[in-house]
Amino acid sequence: MSAEPAGGAFRVVVQSPGRAGFGVVAALDRICPLPAPDIAAALFRSPGCLFTRLGAEEAGRVAERLAEAGLDVAVEPEEQPFVAGRAELDLALELRDPSRMTALWREVIHTTGLDGRSARRLLVASPCMLLGGVSPASAQALAGRFEALDARLVAFDPARATYDAWFLADSPTLAHRQVEALRLSGRQPTRWAGAPCVEALTAAEASKLWEEWGRRGDLLRVVCRALSRFDLRLEAAPNLSPTAQLLVELGIPERVIPTLLQRLPVVVASGLDTETARAHAARLEAAGARVTVEAQHLQRFALSLQQVARLDATRELLSIFGDVTAPELSGPPPHRIPGPFTAPAARWLQSELAAVGTTSKLIRLPLEP
Repeated sequence: MSAEPAGGAFRVVVQSPGRAGFGVVAALDRICPLPAPDIAAALFRSPGCLFTRLGAEEAGRVAERLAEAGLDVAVEPEEQPFVAGRAELDLALELRDPSRMTALWREVIHTTGLDGRSARRLLVASPCMLLGGVSPASAQALAGRFEALDARLVAFDPARATYDAWFLADSPTLAHRQVEALRLSGRQPTRWAGAPCVEALTAAEASKLWEEWGRRGDLLRVVCRALSRFDLRLEAAPNLSPTAQLLVELGIPERVIPTLLQRLPVVVASGLDTETARAHAARLEAAGARVTVEAQHLQRFALSLQQVARLDATRELLSIFGDVTAPELSGPPPHRIPGPFTAPAARWLQSELAAVGTTSKLIRLPLEP
């Protein structure tokens, strides 16, 4: 909290959300003259003004109470120019460590005010969109709390972003119709990361494409390119020496490469952005390797339970975290849990199962058709 000036009329300004959660909105609603949506805007579109025309002593007391609630606040003279923050950015979470997912879940509830079930659904979506319409100052403050949980906050301007659109189909016939319809409309889809893709769209173009295709069931994925992440899977490597050198450049220790090349196919890089994924794939292919690029937001998994340690706890986790009806798990393992799960959901569930002693393996499901 900044120092309190003396004399005159003052306002109390939220400079950033600090460490406060969405619950502070309900608390402020009882004492703040603004309606709840405006209070929330002051938090997530900081700087935002909550109280005006206060005496110096009263402004100081209010600011102190807000600071105790975790907000980063300042008391400013009314005559000082004030520019409110704007809703410029959307925020997404890039998840790194499945073992931190439950802690992230609690933080998402704290930050957004979502109930537990809704927060879980948010976290297992791919990509994981956290908030929309946030100011740069609020985004910077929120980034720190998620970085402490080994998650990176990605901020982007949705109006100026570049988008890519993947077309999915449950049959070869539908896939063919999609591609032909796109070509007739003047768009040229390419096959990228496992599915037909229309690339480098503006926000307006992406919105139009969604209006045309997005409401026809689960056939379209429109993803901001800043959020797209890719895995690189090495399928075959007939020319061992040049491939091995490229794998070293990808960060794989040289001593493990001979063993890795005996276990193909295997993921050799994960979480790459679009340009990096393309560049590494092209270099490996130029060296004679066969490579598959997979978009993480298109990946779906089943789960195979290898050993069940605590039956009741395992069933509960499958019901709660997997959002599926818990199976009987009778008979000897393995037990297949069909999903399909997104990559974050599968890894979170796998981590929680491991915590109760149940071991599992992920089974990658093919893209359709």
